[in-house]
Amino acid sequence: MSASEPERLSRQALERILALHAQHLDSEGDEGEAADLSLYTIEDYDFSELELDEVHFDDSVLRRCIFASAELARANFSETQAAGTNFAHACLLKAEIHSAQLGGACFNGAILARAMVVGTDLRGATFRDADLHDAVFARCDLRGAIFDGANVERTVFSDCQLDGASWADVQGDAEEQVSE
Repeated sequence: MSASEPERLSRQALERILALHAQHLDSEGDEGEAADLSLYTIEDYDFSELELDEVHFDDSVLRRCIFASAELARANFSETQAAGTNFAHACLLKAEIHSAQLGGACFNGAILARAMVVGTDLRGATFRDADLHDAVFARCDLRGAIFDGANVERTVFSDCQLDGASWADVQGDAEEQVSE
């Protein structure tokens, strides 16, 4: 582990944390504990189809992790390093993604409605058929991103780099705001 890399979280410790989080959600907060996966390095874990609502991944490094069809409503990915991560068909409703490294990530078919994405590297990310309505992307690098078939109704792109992005068959009208 380098001095700048967060502590590696073992599979066994991660599964204990996730079990307590499941109890927390099932009991509406009366039992278990809300998961906080901030400041960890997590490698080779398949989070697919897990209920991870409101989990914090702040300042974490996620390598070769999969979040396909995971429930991540109101999750927080601030300063998370997760380039190339698979979020296909995940629900990231009202997620907070700030200053994250998500270049090449797959959000195909994902729900990012009302998400707040600020200062994030999403170069080459794919959002095919994703639901982005009412999301805000501010100061993001979206060069080469693919939005084909996505719902961009009332989505705001403010001061984003959009060179080479693909917008084939998008649904709705996005709003691009560029400061001068």
